[in-house]
Amino acid sequence: MMILTGSLVTLALMTWQLIVLVTGTKYPVAVVLSGSMEPGIRKGKEIPIVHRVIKVHRQNAPNKFILLTKGDANSEDDRYGVYADGQLWLEDHDIIGRVI
Repeated sequence: MMILTGSLVTLALMTWQLIVLVTGTKYPVAVVLSGSMEPGIRKGKEIPIVHRVIKVHRQNAPNKFILLTKGDANSEDDRYGVYADGQLWLEDHDIIGRVI
């Protein structure tokens, strides 16, 4: 019985690590905190915000972009009330994962 339980736990951890590697993020499963993406994505438990990218700007460096996001149900983009004061765009360090 102990061997079976240990095998199941090991399999679950290996599966999780595989998903992390494939998705390229430490948080491969995310749930929306608010109703801002309804009805497409429903509210769930407390983890990072998931909003849609509405604008992408290429920077001078290769493969360097800044992003503007918005919740589907919000009337304004995320610069108003979601981003830090004075923040106009998201950069690589602001993003912890992607939802496909």
